Amino acid sequence: MTPLTPAGWILFAAMWVAGPITGFTACSLIAAAWEHKAVDRRAARTVGLFGTLLAITTALLMLVGGL
Repeated sequence: MTPLTPAGWILFAAMWVAGPITGFTACSLIAAAWEHKAVDRRAARTVGLFGTLLAITTALLMLVGGL
């Protein structure tokens, strides 16, 4: 699926930025929990914010793309 409108391209770019950030930070949180280290509040907040951004942009992209 390729966006055809400028709004679609903006949502597509936001989705592609939020995905890797969410994944990398979630992996670091899992690694910290696995090694019994203290969980960084900033990392937990980052996962929450970028995970929400990823979900919202994906939903909006589906609406803009007409899926």
